[in-house]
Amino acid sequence: MASLREKVEAELEQMDQALRELPGARRVKQLSVLELGGTASLLSSLYHGAENILKLGLLAVGVARPAEQRVIVTCCSRLASTGW
Repeated sequence: MASLREKVEAELEQMDQALRELPGARRVKQLSVLELGGTASLLSSLYHGAENILKLGLLAVGVARPAEQRVIVTCCSRLASTGW
């Protein structure tokens, strides 16, 4: 099984790829509806990548994973309380 470091690196690599594929801010107004949908999907993948990294951190320190909607905020709070 992959180590925590390998899992985090894989998430970061996917997030980096999504960032490279995002259109520039000046181009956004020129995008079609389909392209905007693709951009939204890339932004979603960035959010979920950050969420997955935080969840991995919680698992690594033995803290329960939050079930509510504000996962990132809760993860950060719980990780901060452990000193991670």
